[in-house]
Amino acid sequence: MRCQYHGWTYTLDGRLIGTPRRGRRGVFRSQQQGYVPLRCEVWEQFIFVNFDTNAEPLGAYLGRIPQQARGFQFAGLHSVERRDYVIDCNWKVYVDNYLEGYHIPIAHPGLMKEIDYAQYRTDTFRYYSQQFAPIRAMKPEEAGERFYAPGTSGLQEALYFWIFPNLMLNIYPDNISTNVIVPLSHDKTLTIFEWFFHDVFSEKVQERIKKGRCLQRGGTTGRYCSVQKRAKGLALFDLRPRPLLP
Repeated sequence: MRCQYHGWTYTLDGRLIGTPRRGRRGVFRSQQQGYVPLRCEVWEQFIFVNFDTNAEPLGAYLGRIPQQARGFQFAGLHSVERRDYVIDCNWKVYVDNYLEGYHIPIAHPGLMKEIDYAQYRTDTFRYYSQQFAPIRAMKPEEAGERFYAPGTSGLQEALYFWIFPNLMLNIYPDNISTNVIVPLSHDKTLTIFEWFFHDVFSEKVQERIKKGRCLQRGGTTGRYCSVQKRAKGLALFDLRPRPLLP
């Protein structure tokens, strides 16, 4: 491998073997300048990199997710779009908002049309949680409004996984989206959204992405506005200890 900027050359295992124009000036030990080895593991189409060589294997964090998501067709997935948003809230508030489904009937009317909310449940595990809801039976008058209809094969649910501390997987019958939550400060959070579909160039897929974003003026979505309002609401509670009244 050869760096296209400085021209340094490395072996495939990361050892530095070529440094143009370095000569003999100064003390330079090429054996100390190679790439740092990182752990890399794969689940389906996703690559996970770990900087801690002593950490538990990926399987310990995923737990039963591979079995719980086995109805989805991972083969043939392609990245369709990535969007980054900076939200005015603490990252833990954003995660907390994701982990409860109580707000769905009010905040996500479109999703309510798709899922059987009466059977919505949350299961918790050591390193992750699963939110689950089966796809609701379709009524004749809903044929033009719904994205999904219950079938006899493939994934029959909407699955939402949160993997500690900051990865979210949203799995639907025909697509997956991921959210990576990155703290920027105590009151600002970067959320990285990526969408993955099988038919990248389909007009239907592009329309799905457009509706999924629901962009409003200012570059925020309804979801983000609700999270920011939630953060402001929490700020109203002053939790500093005070002396008891007599």
